[in-house]
Amino acid sequence: MAVLYVASDQPGAGKTALCAALAAQLRAQGNNVSLSKPLRVQEEDSASGPDPDVAALQQALGNGASVAEPRTLSPGQLTDGLPKDVVGKVKPSGDLSIVEGISSGDGLGVASAALADALDARVVLVVGYRAGLNADAVKAAAEPFGDRLVGVIVNGITQYKRRNVEDTLKSSLEQSGLTALGFIPDDRTLLGSTVKEVAEHLGGTFLTWEEQSDRLVEDFMIGGLVMDWGVSYFNRLPNKGVIVRAGRPDIAMAALRTDMACLILTGGSEPIQYLRHEAQEAEVPTILVEQDTKATSAALESLMASAQFNHPRKLERFVELLESVDLGPIYGGLGLSA
Repeated sequence: MAVLYVASDQPGAGKTALCAALAAQLRAQGNNVSLSKPLRVQEEDSASGPDPDVAALQQALGNGASVAEPRTLSPGQLTDGLPKDVVGKVKPSGDLSIVEGISSGDGLGVASAALADALDARVVLVVGYRAGLNADAVKAAAEPFGDRLVGVIVNGITQYKRRNVEDTLKSSLEQSGLTALGFIPDDRTLLGSTVKEVAEHLGGTFLTWEEQSDRLVEDFMIGGLVMDWGVSYFNRLPNKGVIVRAGRPDIAMAALRTDMACLILTGGSEPIQYLRHEAQEAEVPTILVEQDTKATSAALESLMASAQFNHPRKLERFVELLESVDLGPIYGGLGLSA
């Protein structure tokens, strides 16, 4: 059995997305693939509950497949390496097994490498892009994996810096003896939240189409002092949430004539019945919130910063983004042809 271990240099770098997208692509090619996440690293005083990554991995496998909940350990339990009682319980299955590993930040590189050793796995390291990222930082995160490392993927590169990062960082990595498998750009779809998550985050109340709350909101637009013709203005972005004061039905009506994921009415006052009727006819979920437009917009910034990889469209999009990655070395390490 071939095992691919997906590690990262920091939490939120994109391990779950890469595991799920690779599994979906390999399954589409007729391979028998399993997904697992043996360990979850979390501070002891953090809120417990199901690991959200498990749902994303199950979604990639489809057909009602199940992925076991990971064992939760604190960083302190892993600073000296991988506990011996963990190793024997990690048992991948299937012809191909993709394992979501541990982020090597906070001194956990040794434990992450020990888990890869226990699985006898080939390793791909996902590095989350941030300003000032250089080859030395990537090399430090990759070093514990030694010869098991297939290569490095840099994820979440700001669009306007992508060319510069590819030109400079790729050559620096190769000079350090690392294989740069690809550079994945930042993407709005991956930062999106469902309409339900938006409503819960704002403490809002659904006025229409709550049953459509699984739609993905990829952007937000504010309907205020719109100088352009309303429809022209709102047509600039698809799959958006439009934030507008409940007392401005003229702006809300213009938004409803465009492709949108939801309508967020601020100020707490009930909209006129005609606006509710039009939102119902357009099948657009409408959320009423107490906050004003400015406070609502500010609150949504924190929601976008904590977006999870938890929607079918996000999986579909990340599979598309794999076009930026050279999968040949990964497939070769698993005994497959690209």
